[in-house]
Amino acid sequence: AEEVVRGSGDLSYVIRQACQFLARFDSLSSQWEICVADVIFRSLLNSNDALPNNVEIWAKSVDKLIA
Repeated sequence: AEEVVRGSGDLSYVIRQACQFLARFDSLSSQWEICVADVIFRSLLNSNDALPNNVEIWAKSVDKLIA
């Protein structure tokens, strides 16, 4: 995700990796709780884009917490 923030990474690859991780855990930065890393990664995603199911569910939970 750092590379995506810097503009040198592939967001679709990072989303695929996040999807695999979120299949096992509730958040990206820890096993159970959403932290700053989740909020930063969420800010990189466009709400209008089609996202994998795990990522979409995770994004909605992050949105609820920061709203």
